[in-house]
Amino acid sequence: MTAATGANRDLRAAEKAQHESDLETAEVYYRRRLRAEPDQPLVRYFLGALLLQRGGDSLNEALALAREAVAGQANNPG
Repeated sequence: MTAATGANRDLRAAEKAQHESDLETAEVYYRRRLRAEPDQPLVRYFLGALLLQRGGDSLNEALALAREAVAGQANNPG
């Protein structure tokens, strides 16, 4: 199994879990991807969206992840 295959498998599992409202499982997969590949803005975005969906104490982390996801992107307006 290549790293890309593992990454795709994790992201599919996270998406499926999130779609089924199993946010804890989805979070595990997203965080695993970020540990393996920290420079993945799309994974940061997905994890931030999940944390935003969860609400509560996760909001600050969700906002930080969203900021990190767009930082340095070519179409970032500022």
